[in-house]
Amino acid sequence: MEFDPIAAYKKSMNDPEAKKKYDEGWDRIFGNKNKEISVGTDAPVKADLSWQNNLTERLYNMVIKVKISGDALNKSSVKVSGLKGYYSSLDNTIIFDKDSDSSLSIVEPGNTGIFNFDFSSVNQSLKPSTSFSNSDIKIDVEVLGSRISSSASSDEVMFSDSKVIKISSNLNLLSKGYRTVGPFENTGPFPPKVDSESTYTITWTATNSFNNIKTAKVSAFLPPNVRWTSYTSPDTEKVFFNQNTGEVVWDIGDMKANTGDKYPARSVSFQVAVIPSVNQLKTELNLLNDATISGLDSYSGARVGEVRPAITTKITSDPSYVENSGKVIE
Repeated sequence: MEFDPIAAYKKSMNDPEAKKKYDEGWDRIFGNKNKEISVGTDAPVKADLSWQNNLTERLYNMVIKVKISGDALNKSSVKVSGLKGYYSSLDNTIIFDKDSDSSLSIVEPGNTGIFNFDFSSVNQSLKPSTSFSNSDIKIDVEVLGSRISSSASSDEVMFSDSKVIKISSNLNLLSKGYRTVGPFENTGPFPPKVDSESTYTITWTATNSFNNIKTAKVSAFLPPNVRWTSYTSPDTEKVFFNQNTGEVVWDIGDMKANTGDKYPARSVSFQVAVIPSVNQLKTELNLLNDATISGLDSYSGARVGEVRPAITTKITSDPSYVENSGKVIE
C-alpha cells in the first residue's frame, strides 16, 4: 500500500493536469484503484507509504498521520520500520513528522520519500470474545503541511483518504484415511499385501468460521495405482470422479458462517482401492494426493481455503492402526 498525498491536494480536483497526476499516483499507491483488500485472521500486513510533492511550491513541517482501527487489529503487532515515525497505542496512530525525519521540515517541489510499517490482524483463537463476522481494519491517512515558513506545527490538510482491510473467514479441511471405521466395509489384507487388493475409506470434513462462503469445493487426485470404487457417503453430498484425470471433486456449494461450531460440519466419505507391487514392499502407499479446499468469502470477496497433505496407508487416525500396519508385506 502506497500513498502519494501531496498529489491529492484539494486543488487538483479542479486542475486536469494535477488530476491526471493524482490518478497516476493512485495506481502506484495501491497497485489498483480498489479501496478494499482482504486478509485472514492472524495475517501480517506490510505497508509501504510513499509520498511526492507534486506542487510547484515548498512545504514546511509536513506531518503524515496513519490511524489504524478495528476490533480485528492486533495492537501489539504494529511496528514502524527504522526510526522514521512512532506509534501511539493509546489512539492507534502512527506519526511521521520532522521530529522523526528531518526531511519533512522543508519539502521542496518534486521531493519524495517512503515510510514503512507493519501490523497484523488478531488470531481468532486468542480472542474468542471478538466477533469477526463481517469485520475489518480501517486505515485512515491524513497529510498536513504549511506553505508558509513558521515554527508552528502544520495545520493545513493536504490529503486525506482511507483504506479498508476486510477480514476473511477461515475455511478449513480435515482429510483423513480409515480402514476399520466409517460408512463402508473395507476388504483385503491389512496391512496391505503385495499383489492383493485392499480398500480404504477417505473422509473429508469441512468447517468454516465467521463469514458465509460461496461455491466451496474440495479437490484432489488419486495416485496412478489407486482405484476409485464409486462408493460415496452420504448421498446428499455431491462427489464426482474424473476417470480421465483421476481427480476427485466434492462440490460443497454454499457454507454458513460457524459451520463446524454453531452448525454441523460438512463431511463426505469415499472408498479407494490399491494393489501393492513387489517394489513397494515394506513401504507405505500413497492413497490420495494433496487435497485443496477453496471458496469465496461473501463479505471480503476473497478466495479462501487451504491445502491438506497427502493420505498414505499410515492411517494413524484409525483406532485399529498399530505401528507398521501401513507398510506393505509379502
